[in-house]
This record gives sequence, structure tokens and C-alpha cells, in this order.
Amino acid sequence: MPRENWRRRGFWILPRNHSINTICKFSTSVMERAQELQENLVSQSPSFTKLMLRSHVSGGFWLGLPTRFCRLHLPKEDKIMILVDEDEQAYDTRYLAAKNGLSGGWKRFSQTHDLVEGDVLVFHLIKLCKFKVYIVRARKLTRVDGAISLLNLDCHAMPIDAEKDKTILLSETTEGIKFKDVKSFATVLDSIIPAHLREKYYELCCSQNMFLHDSLIKGLNSILVTGIISETIIIADAIRAVKSTTPLDRLESWDNTLKAFEDLGMVVGFLRARIQKLITLSNNAQAIIESKTSERDEAVEHMKSLMDKLVNVRELCRKLDAEIEYHTAEKGKLDSVFMEISGASW
Repeated sequence: MPRENWRRRGFWILPRNHSINTICKFSTSVMERAQELQENLVSQSPSFTKLMLRSHVSGGFWLGLPTRFCRLHLPKEDKIMILVDEDEQAYDTRYLAAKNGLSGGWKRFSQTHDLVEGDVLVFHLIKLCKFKVYIVRARKLTRVDGAISLLNLDCHAMPIDAEKDKTILLSETTEGIKFKDVKSFATVLDSIIPAHLREKYYELCCSQNMFLHDSLIKGLNSILVTGIISETIIIADAIRAVKSTTPLDRLESWDNTLKAFEDLGMVVGFLRARIQKLITLSNNAQAIIESKTSERDEAVEHMKSLMDKLVNVRELCRKLDAEIEYHTAEKGKLDSVFMEISGASW
């Protein structure tokens, strides 16, 4: 039995000294869900899956990573490796390059997420030293499991009858289906859309209580439709992250993109309305800044004019001081003249 079986996108890890019988004792559905999740990740970023053994989640708390993956994608020296969970919480771990594994910090991650033997983790390398980690539970359903398995978003709801849960592809129509009757991602989306985007799109649809793509022009290529939906989700996330320092031209670019989608029938008016509010707010703030800047420039020019006048006045004062000093001295020379005039005979 080879140690590693390479998949099309990433790796399925068979731990050393574990026979196929040992692996089979874990639920096949867990592996299948993990593989399906991995298949739906962005293909440009590498990923691998890892079956949790007892040594990974208890005792020494050491997690070895696939050697080939480490050699191709990870640093050659020891680094802090960040693990980001499904709730966007980040955990620092110590990556030991010589041993191709995680040590310090892995115990905290494992215990915080209650990992047990048989769980399967999907590691998605989103940055050089940062993994997005998806947990597929061996014994209970997680939010990601629900998304990938196309189940109800509410993990506490009753399971959906497989006979009633019919997938409607993007290339088909949603005519006649009421959005309130939708119980799964499958009713809205193809599996062609990555799982992490499906959940966000479902939330957008829920916010408007309708299919956002329902009025798209009939006959559009499914890849184009997928691109429209994906870009809409990306722009929606970007809008959420807007700050006062976000360039105005970026907001306008998003609005132009959404306008093109709207022309094709995509329901994005609520996103464009949000962008317009942000643009108006930005324009108003910029108008105030420009107005005050203009006033400041006028004040500076006025100050320069006053400074020039002040220089002239100072020069005039200097000249007048010199003249006063001169005439004061001349007045002293008039004493003899005064005496001559005052003592003259009548």
C-alpha cells in the first residue's frame, strides 16, 4: 500500500503503517464529503486532505503534512503557520520544515475544535503561510458538511427527503419554484460553484427572498452565469469591507460591473443601491474637503498679500525712523539761530 495517493487537486493521505482495513473503519461518507469539498475549492490554490488519527488529536499532538506538498508549496525554513477555521478565527502553529509538520499551536487548534479520531480535515493553502481549514466530522454535521452535502442551512432542522430534494441546474429554469420553499443549496446552484461561494450566494438570495439569477436572459452559457454569480458574491463581500479610504473609482467600477449584470437580468439592484449610498457619502465628504481646501487656499493667498503689505509698512517705518532721527539732529543745530533771533534788537 503506497503512503500517498495523489488526487487531481491535492492529496488524500493514507498514514504510514495503516492498512486499508484500518482506514475503512472510518465512515466512507466522511471521506467522500471531504473529497467533494476539496474538489470545489479554487483550483489555483493547492490543497490536501488529512485523516485524523489518535496521535494527531491526543498525546503528542503532532500533525505531519505530506512531504511532496511541503516540498512544492511550503517554506524551506521554520515558520509560523496560520490556520483559519470555518468561522474565520485564526490560530498560530509552528511549522517545522525539516520534519514537514505542525507542532506548537496544533494542540490548541485540535482541542478548540474538538477533533477526534476519524475526522477529516481539508487544508487549503490561501497564502504562503496560511491555511484555510475545513473540518468534516466523523460523527456529526458541521456547517461546511451541510453546504457540501447540499443540506438545509439550519443544522438543527429535519433532514431533507432525498426524493424531494431535486437539484435545479443553472442552465435550467427556476420558474414555478417559490424561494420560501427552497431547502438546500442544490435547489439554487450547480456544484460548479465552489462550496464557500454557494453558502454566501444562498445568504444573498435569502436577504432578498428570491433567486437573484432567476431573471437572467434565457440561453446564457452556464459558465457565464456561474461567473456572474461568483463575481456578484465577490463584489458583495468587497462592499462589506469598504472603508472611508476606499478609492471612489473602485466603487464606480463595481457599480459598472453590476450594471452590466443587471442588464442581463441579474437582480443586483440592492447591491447597486448600497454602492450609490457609499458613493454619495464619499462624494459629500470629498466635496466638503474640496470646499475647505479652497477656503484654505484663499486664506493662504490673503495671508501672503498681508505679508507683502506688512513688509512694505515695515520698510516705510524704517524710512520714517531715519527721517525723524535726521530732523531731530537738525533741530539741535537751530539753537544759535533761535538765540540770534530772540536776542535781536527791536
